[in-house]
This record gives sequence, structure tokens and C-alpha cells, in this order.
Amino acid sequence: MKKPEVSSHMEDYLEGIYNLERSYKVARVKDIAGWLQVKMPSVSGALQTLVRKKLIKHERHGYVELTPRGKIMAERIQNKHKDLTDFFTRILNIPPVQAARDACQTEHAISPMTMNQIRKFVRFIDACPRGGTEWIKYFMAECYFSLSAEKKLQTDCHQCIKQSLKNKNNAKNSPR
Repeated sequence: MKKPEVSSHMEDYLEGIYNLERSYKVARVKDIAGWLQVKMPSVSGALQTLVRKKLIKHERHGYVELTPRGKIMAERIQNKHKDLTDFFTRILNIPPVQAARDACQTEHAISPMTMNQIRKFVRFIDACPRGGTEWIKYFMAECYFSLSAEKKLQTDCHQCIKQSLKNKNNAKNSPR
């Protein structure tokens, strides 16, 4: 397996700088320290590493700016964070604060293949005639609550898909 270009710690700095630039147009050392809840000397050390890797531009006592390569890397990290948070909250019903924390931990460790499969799974749920919010509600009921005997009888996948397609076709063909 290929060694990552930067550590998860440095990825947090890139993501923080990216978010600060998006929100305030500039990133300053004290803002980065506040964003990441670290001390300013820690930020200075991390910035030196990112400058050496040509991921940011930074002059002493000046603003911090992502280089084009740094911005691409930060956007990838941010997209993973966003997609994982969405997956955790919308699909797994994890509370948003916990989902964001878990996404922050996971985004650094997850392989590109696994991340790609999660994205495909979410797209499948959104596109599947049996998917969407109704499927997620059913999943949640199945996972977290005891279903009545009548509901349990409706778990036959083929029958469910047929009924979902029929309902979808009826909705498309009904006059509005």
C-alpha cells in the first residue's frame, strides 16, 4: 500500500485552512489554531511542513494560502468528510454531531476503494425504486424497532420491488 503524502494530522490542517478560506477568504495562524483547537506554536510547526511539501504558501506573520495542489488535496478530504457525514446521518441515522466526529476520524483512514463503494451505495439507495427515504425508514424500523407480524410479512424483496415500481408508475401516470 502506498504511503500517504501527508499524515492525518496534516490533512486536518489542510481541511481547516480550506474551510477558513471558504468562510473568510483568508486563513491566519490564530484562526487555524482556533479552528483546530491547538496552540499557535503547533500551527507554526505544521505550516512549515506543509510549505516544504508545497501544499500551502505562508510568509511569517502573513496569511496562509493553499497552493493549487494543496487545494485539490483539501477538497478531496472535505468531500470525503461530507460524504461520510451524509452516509452516517442519512443512512445509518447517527446523530449529526457524532456523525461529524466519526467522519473526521474515518476520512483519514478509509481506503479510496472503500470510500468509492460507500458513495456507490448511497447513489444506489437514492436511485433504487425501493430506495430513498422510505427504504431508509424501513431499514431503521427493522434495525431499531420490532416490527409487527404484518410488516414482517412484507419483507419479500421481489414483492416489495414490484409494489414500489407499481406505486412509482401510478404516481407518474396520475393526473395532477
